[in-house]
Amino acid sequence: MKLYALLLITLTATYTSCRQNNGEGGEVATFVLSDTMLASISIDTTVIKPVESELRLSGKVTPDELGDGWITANVFEKDISHVQEGTPVEINITSYPDMVFQGEIEKVYNVPDPATKTVQVSISLDNEGVLLKPDMFATVLLRYPESGEMMAIPTSAVIFDKGKSFVMVFRDKYNIDTREVKVNKSLKEVTYISKGLLPGEKVISKNQLQIYDALND
Repeated sequence: MKLYALLLITLTATYTSCRQNNGEGGEVATFVLSDTMLASISIDTTVIKPVESELRLSGKVTPDELGDGWITANVFEKDISHVQEGTPVEINITSYPDMVFQGEIEKVYNVPDPATKTVQVSISLDNEGVLLKPDMFATVLLRYPESGEMMAIPTSAVIFDKGKSFVMVFRDKYNIDTREVKVNKSLKEVTYISKGLLPGEKVISKNQLQIYDALND
């Protein structure tokens, strides 16, 4: 909060100090991003990417004596076509919220459970450091491709305000615009944009909320 307040004060002061007379008795507000502020933001380029979706599975950990770990999870029958043996996955263990483990789908069992309409899968992961203990809860994130391509930006670049989605378009430190966009799909790291951006345009994906507040107050 202290960093946010400091950045916002700096931005507001810079924005206010750059008001210029328009020659007609009024003022035109311009915005200049200081070198200090420029160093604090991240800038990403809008690119066209194949569209992906995400599937989240829940399961429990079973470590073995060889230093490996296993997760048994259930997949609904309607989703099983997206789960293939050898597919890499990201794993979050409830006991280690700040860590992301890497694993892969080791086995997809053929017999569905008629009561739950699910199919069991086995996921392997490394148990380096013997961090994994029996029955720890895990969430597994699996990505799979869909058809088509779409403009994509980091999810962190999107600002939600008053029921709409916005991004801060960066040209240079003198030219930063607020742009409304239409979000097609938002995943953990990537958001697909169907309207409002062009390939190659740059967006701010870190500390952009402070700039948005200063420009749209």
